[in-house]
Amino acid sequence: MKRPAFSVILLTIFFFGHLEARIKSLSQVFLLQGGLVDKDGDNLAETIALSIVIPDEPSAAEIAVAADVAARANFESLALDLALVNKESQFRQQGQEETVILIGSRLRLFEKLRRESKTPLPALGPNQGAILLLEHSGKSFIALLAGSDAALVKTGRAFFLRWPYLWEIWGRENGLTYHSLETDLAKFWEDEEIVPPTSVVRSIRYEFPDMTSSSESIRQLKFDTGEIAELALECIFSDRKNKEKAARSLEALKGDQRRGERTLRLNYPGCRSLSFVLSDGTTKEEISLPRLSYPKRLLTPSYKTPRKRPAQEKTFDLLSLFSDRGFYSDGDKDGLLDGLETAVIIPDNFGATALGSLASRFVLPTAGASFPIVCFDTEVEDIKTIPVPCLIGDNRFTGDLIKTGKLKLPPLGKGQALVQVVSKAFNKTDSLVVVAAETGGMEKILAYLGRTFPYFEDYSEASPELADISEDVEKFLRGEGGSAEAFIKSKLDLFSKEMKGKNLEFISAELYLPEENSKFTDYIKYTLEKSMKVE
Repeated sequence: MKRPAFSVILLTIFFFGHLEARIKSLSQVFLLQGGLVDKDGDNLAETIALSIVIPDEPSAAEIAVAADVAARANFESLALDLALVNKESQFRQQGQEETVILIGSRLRLFEKLRRESKTPLPALGPNQGAILLLEHSGKSFIALLAGSDAALVKTGRAFFLRWPYLWEIWGRENGLTYHSLETDLAKFWEDEEIVPPTSVVRSIRYEFPDMTSSSESIRQLKFDTGEIAELALECIFSDRKNKEKAARSLEALKGDQRRGERTLRLNYPGCRSLSFVLSDGTTKEEISLPRLSYPKRLLTPSYKTPRKRPAQEKTFDLLSLFSDRGFYSDGDKDGLLDGLETAVIIPDNFGATALGSLASRFVLPTAGASFPIVCFDTEVEDIKTIPVPCLIGDNRFTGDLIKTGKLKLPPLGKGQALVQVVSKAFNKTDSLVVVAAETGGMEKILAYLGRTFPYFEDYSEASPELADISEDVEKFLRGEGGSAEAFIKSKLDLFSKEMKGKNLEFISAELYLPEENSKFTDYIKYTLEKSMKVE
């Protein structure tokens, strides 16, 4: 039986580089000494060995995926890297240990890799996407490809945001992950008395059938139809004898499963097919192991569980955005933020790449976060179910606030932007709105919010910040910082001008200041004596 063209493409991709690279399997993306680095030996990541590259003129889908991938990587690290996302013309790979994530097939870098390796692009339909691990000149590249923008977003979320799970997220101890797959495979080789090969997850192809319908009853069903259509593993054996024995064992397993035997072996609900590329260094052989049945979510769609609207009312200002009064929650009331309660909502024509900095900034103070952080306004069915919406750009919900009079935009020129908290925007909770007149202004304001806010110029405790304004205003109203003296002097100057040239029997003045100020008192006395005649 003739194999699909995609499988043939995989064979070409797998073997065009064998030099050392940090990430050698898609199962290592967010692992220590994989995409993350532990430099001090405490088993905690403090460096991210990943870079994300998008086209110079990216689509909104490419920007959204890159932002979420950057946020997920930063969530796994103790130290934040707000420069993970780069346009292709600005990108410079830092070293052999850095793995580059390529978003989309329009990148010149991807085309160069494809051309030099003589690898054709996989043919992907509008509901298909793929994750490929490429190695070239000792460097690792992870390519995210899809047949449409919608599939690109779904593929990026399915792999990078579900990782390490194949599909269903059941908990790392009992869930089906890439690591449990590798463990199961190692046990299979052991039971078959085969010297275990080096096994690598090389590519994953996804399918997301379109199940949209105009029928209200159909739209109430939860069609979670996406899945891994094919997961390809490269198995490199030390000799030809073991490779051929492995091929016979896999074929035997396939035959047994067709007869209803050994059905739990290497059979996963979220993966339609495992594709094995067996190699001994000189010869290669490919064997496909299809899934035996369909998971319940595909056979019997359940009804959507209505998302509850948040009961807790949140009122905040710009100073409390990054606290449990704003974007976050403290579920167990231990003083530590453990939940992210916002979603960044953008329009379909969004073009500001600095969104990656803001999405990554959201995961900085919290011990827990839910993904995706970035979503499109067309994806949101009920804005009132989002506890604290963060509306970026000219999306339909910002338009709704303008129509209802809750948001009034001032005239914005080139390079200008507005950040405003809208009180009780859609429910009992406030929302944040960020708008700009053009992409340049949006780039600057998102970069500011992600990298500098709440400080004015530099993110440093010694730098002036937004909170200083309210504190200084309060001090000013209390008469501190010279404000009382300034007020008295202004009144004195006016009084002196009115009384100039007049003879007065006496002058009596009582000054109330926040603290004793003998120099100012002497100045008042001198000024009065100089400008007036007292009999």
